[in-house]
Formats: sequence, structure tokens, C-alpha cells
Amino acid sequence: MSLQGSPRLELEVPQRRADRRVAAACVLLTAWAAPAIAMTVRLPWQVLPLVSLLAATMTAGGFWKAGWLGGRLRLRRIAWQVDGGWLLTDFSGATRQGALRGDSRLGAGCAWLRWDVQAGVGWLRARTCTLLLVPGDVSAPDLRRLRVRLRIDGPGCVETAPRIHEFTVAPTNV
Repeated sequence: MSLQGSPRLELEVPQRRADRRVAAACVLLTAWAAPAIAMTVRLPWQVLPLVSLLAATMTAGGFWKAGWLGGRLRLRRIAWQVDGGWLLTDFSGATRQGALRGDSRLGAGCAWLRWDVQAGVGWLRARTCTLLLVPGDVSAPDLRRLRVRLRIDGPGCVETAPRIHEFTVAPTNV
């Protein structure tokens, strides 16, 4: 629920590089790590490239389905309504209502937002949309405006990741 008088906040997010870089790094890491893990169960070395290809393909497919590696489900526009609801528009042109999830986070210079979205058709009746925003993906004022509004006006579920100096160490009796 938004505070009274909070304006609608709309962001165009078509060129997000951070989530593509994270997805590509995960695919490459999977392609490298899967054969290493497969070697622990003593698979023949001839099978290791197939294991690598299969693991990387499955990881890339998951990121593609989430919209991080392109596809029609990739988010193009997000809008935070005055009533506190969200409208999410993807590249297929479909606009769906979403509810911000409790596992959304704000970092020092980024926002990790997750929504529950009702799709309403077929076996995919509900899904989760995830968006990683860093300063290069949207304009700095837009990202700042989003972060400030989430802290002030958010549903109480968006947490800020602690900074290093905010950690406390309990004294130990030695």
C-alpha cells in the first residue's frame, strides 16, 4: 500500500545488462563445474562434454524462461501504481498485475525486485518475475527514486542489505 499522495512511478527497463551478465556467468560456471562434479562419480571422460553441454543448456533455459536472456517474457516496463500495485509489461506487449514479494532486496547500488504475477492461462497460472537493476540499466535519478520510494513507501518487505561497517561482532570470552 502506498502512502497518500505518492505519484505513479514508471520505469522503462528494456536494456538491462546486469541480469544478462549474471545469467551468462552462471551458464559458463555451470558448463565448467558440471564436468568437475561429474568426475567425482568417475564417469568416463568421453561423457564429460555431454554433461557440460546438458548442464549449461538447462541453466540457460531457466534464465531464458525467466526473461534474463531475452525472450518474450523479458520485462520492458514496470509501473508502481498509486494504490501500491505493480503493472509489469513484457516484450510481447502483455501487461500483468504483480505483487512485490518479501524476498525483494535493495543493495548499495542496486535493486533486486521480485513479483508474484497471475498469468491466468494454461499450466502457468502464476509465475515469479525477477528484475535486477543497477545504475547502468536505468538512469541514476530513476533508480534513486525507486530505491527511496521502496524504503519510504514499500510494503515493509523490502530489506536493505547490510553494509560491511553495519555488522557487529559479539565479544568472546577467551
